[in-house]
Amino acid sequence: MTAAAGAAIAAAVIAGGPARRMGGVAKAGLVVDGESIAARQVRVLRRVFGRVLVVANEPGPWAGLPVELVRDRHPGVGPLAGLHAALASTEGQDGVVCVAGDMPFVPEPLLCLLRDRAPEADAVVPRVAGRAEPLLARYARRCLAAVEAQLAAGERAVHLLLDHLESTGPPLTPRGALEVVISPLARQLRSEEGRRYLRLGAQLINHPRFVRDPGDTIMVNTSISRCARYILPVLAHLPAPVAAERTSQVASFVIRALGDQCRLMDSERKTRPLLSVEDFSANLVDTIMAILEAPSSVAADSPR
Repeated sequence: MTAAAGAAIAAAVIAGGPARRMGGVAKAGLVVDGESIAARQVRVLRRVFGRVLVVANEPGPWAGLPVELVRDRHPGVGPLAGLHAALASTEGQDGVVCVAGDMPFVPEPLLCLLRDRAPEADAVVPRVAGRAEPLLARYARRCLAAVEAQLAAGERAVHLLLDHLESTGPPLTPRGALEVVISPLARQLRSEEGRRYLRLGAQLINHPRFVRDPGDTIMVNTSISRCARYILPVLAHLPAPVAAERTSQVASFVIRALGDQCRLMDSERKTRPLLSVEDFSANLVDTIMAILEAPSSVAADSPR
């Protein structure tokens, strides 16, 4: 496909901050094989996309190149602010392929793949050795709301955004789906404010006046409805009423376990060894998988 054929998708170079580790020298101005990284990127991107933007607070090496310069609307926040600026500046287009400003050798076929693959997805994100590359990826413009919500929450890491998007990739395993649901919740353990909200959730779950079903308490994670289709087949060996009850029990267990971990972390006197957030999250997933896969002693034709 030509740039004209892919006009619904723009490209944006996320140029980055002041490059303090390089003494303030813009990485995009470095010369590779006789051409600056900035010029190389623009040359390749313009062959694939009808519209090319650069998110940068200073023109620097982009001055004079055939691109649209866009400033961060949240300066000093990092690449997530660059993604926000790119999405906010591409109204009327379906999405934007973002490229970090320090990538001199992005191949044209890969850019075409990012542009054209799975047009219905929120994001198309390559993985290298199992790790996502969120700054060489395509984002639908409807992701802008999720980016704004993450910025408002003070979470700056771009890879955290992927927890809340429908991205392409191999189908999730039941365990992988549980990790997508639980990991963002477990990360709240890292801050005092996050632990306060988790403790509040654990308290509310004991009050039917506020929570009619424990499952409601984990809707804070926007991935839950998409992950459910990967988790629910694990319950296929159970009678339907038992599967429904176990699902509710698991949701209740997750919130109570998080609340209990908060109390342990904030207690001066530890009643048991304290796991790291990563180990706690992995152990919680292990426990839930065991609960989901456990057989039932309730007969399928048991009276209801």
